[in-house]
Amino acid sequence: STASNTEANVKYALNQSVPSIFYQLGTVNDADPLNIYINNPDLQHSLTHNLSARFSRFWNSTLRNLVVNASYSHTDRAVAQAHFYDRNTGVSTWIPHNIDGNWNANGSVQFTQPFGKNRAFQMQSTTGISFIHSVDYATDSEMLERNVVDNLRLSEQFSLSYRTGKHSFGIRAGLS
Repeated sequence: STASNTEANVKYALNQSVPSIFYQLGTVNDADPLNIYINNPDLQHSLTHNLSARFSRFWNSTLRNLVVNASYSHTDRAVAQAHFYDRNTGVSTWIPHNIDGNWNANGSVQFTQPFGKNRAFQMQSTTGISFIHSVDYATDSEMLERNVVDNLRLSEQFSLSYRTGKHSFGIRAGLS
């Protein structure tokens, strides 16, 4: 038997999305005079690039396992609802537009280790990080303004279990 099993892979995918047909109709919905929706027949297709990588190693002698994941996604020409607000009249006008700059990245490391007599105990730790860069339109004037929101999330999940016969007992804690 081999001392360990190792796997590694990298994947890339390109996805194209067609904007909703309702956004592309050349119509105006002003049924609510304070919220006017104008469609945009000039919307382009969105393109999303996805890249992911995974590495795993399993040690046969100790039953230890390590898994590392990472991914990145970037969208060109995403559809955003541009919002114009007129302070004088209180009227909001909504128009779908394409926008560039949305992306996100994340990664995680998971480690599993059995221990104790007959390896009855098992410890597992998963550490994660994700970052989301969201771009949209928002304004209180007649000019389109880009609105950028960044979200960073760090997480840790830890579990400990005990196996006896056909039964298993455990405790899990997480922090994010």
